[in-house]
Amino acid sequence: MTNKKLNKYFLDKVTLEDEVFESQVIFEPILTTNNTLLNFINCTFNGFCFLECESSDLSIIFENCRFENHSINIIENIECQQILFRECTIGNFIIQDSKISKLSFNWGRFDNLDLKNITGDSCELITNRESDKLTIDLPYVKSVSIESHEAQNSLFLINFAKCQVSGIFNTIILYCNDFESLILSQKKSHGEKLSKVQNFCFKSTVFKGKLLIEQFEIGTLQLQNLTGVESSLTINESTIERTHIIDCNFQEFSWNQIKFIDAPIIKRSNLRELVINDVRWPNNKKLRDSKLDFKIPVLYNLRNHKSSIIKPKQISENQTSDLKYEKDTYRQLKIASKNNENIHDYLLFGNYEKRLHWKLTRIEGGEKWYDFVLLFTDRFVSNFGLTWWMPLLWLFFFHYLLYFISIEFDYSFDKEMLIDGFNQSIVLINPAHSTPDYMEDEGYQWVSLLMRISSGFFIYHFLRATRKFARY
Repeated sequence: MTNKKLNKYFLDKVTLEDEVFESQVIFEPILTTNNTLLNFINCTFNGFCFLECESSDLSIIFENCRFENHSINIIENIECQQILFRECTIGNFIIQDSKISKLSFNWGRFDNLDLKNITGDSCELITNRESDKLTIDLPYVKSVSIESHEAQNSLFLINFAKCQVSGIFNTIILYCNDFESLILSQKKSHGEKLSKVQNFCFKSTVFKGKLLIEQFEIGTLQLQNLTGVESSLTINESTIERTHIIDCNFQEFSWNQIKFIDAPIIKRSNLRELVINDVRWPNNKKLRDSKLDFKIPVLYNLRNHKSSIIKPKQISENQTSDLKYEKDTYRQLKIASKNNENIHDYLLFGNYEKRLHWKLTRIEGGEKWYDFVLLFTDRFVSNFGLTWWMPLLWLFFFHYLLYFISIEFDYSFDKEMLIDGFNQSIVLINPAHSTPDYMEDEGYQWVSLLMRISSGFFIYHFLRATRKFARY
């Protein structure tokens, strides 16, 4: 069928059914005021071009049509009321530089669909078959809706005003830096099939807009080198397997009922505005690749600056920098937990912050010797006030040792002596105890004094740890 016959056909009959076009169709319609509908049913195109048409009442409908993957299909520079693709298989299709009030793709498959520079009220895409690549560049369309019922390979969101996405995707890449809202959410129409994306990526931009992720399963969430201005990022009721937040500064940031499968990676990011509600993650809320278990000799700084037969462990500037950034990340997580009155996470993140500070003190110094001693004892006596049983062990051990010093033991112990020593040391735990006669007679009053001091010290650490949930 030639283009001229095709045009005449629409003038006469409007609907075209069961046609196969072996070559490219360049459609130049000759429209009358009464012809406001072009309807293709069960047609196959090896190339479709619809160019330069202006008819604000025109509707174009494709039903069960096929646009071959090897051909070029394009709609460009037109003005119409509606374009609808229903149950179509689309190989390569570009719709651009047009004014279309309502653009719809209802079900079907889209191997490579590129929508750009369109002005209109709405764009809706619903697919129930696996598709390859969807590109959305629609800053002048008021509302965009994308719903996938089978896995889509790639969704590229370049420009939009409002966009809502649901369904199953391998990759979603967000390039837009000025939008009103992007919502990734679960729709009731999906039933029990949870919306999910294997890789959601948003990188390298200063962005403005509201980003909401709700009831989604995310394989990898990559947020990198982002700065939010008049923006918010909220994640609700979602599961995230791998999380990367690197070099980000969010104006408003919320985690609500999130489950992290793997511990998140958070580096060099500003989390001062983070709000945390019921977040679950593994490994006792440690960050991935955490430096908390990074081994540093207790007297590293002294070894590193004085001659010693022990070769000091070399710690690079990058390792030190990582320790500082991680310490600051835990500090911000601590503040976020405190602001939300989450006492458990507040104490835990605060403990991690102090442990990293203790490591940095050994590397860089900066503390007076008496403060260094306090940090040392706080770390190893009660794990910075987090572990109640450690000061009890130290208390019994220290008093047990001092008692045997006071009786001048000769390293020959028997069972009766050990039991008696334990009982006597228990009595002397009371800081207000009277000095026993055998200590006064043998000149061991200084041992009694040490017992009193150590009792107060270790009891304080015990009480501090047991009242940790009341300290906040």
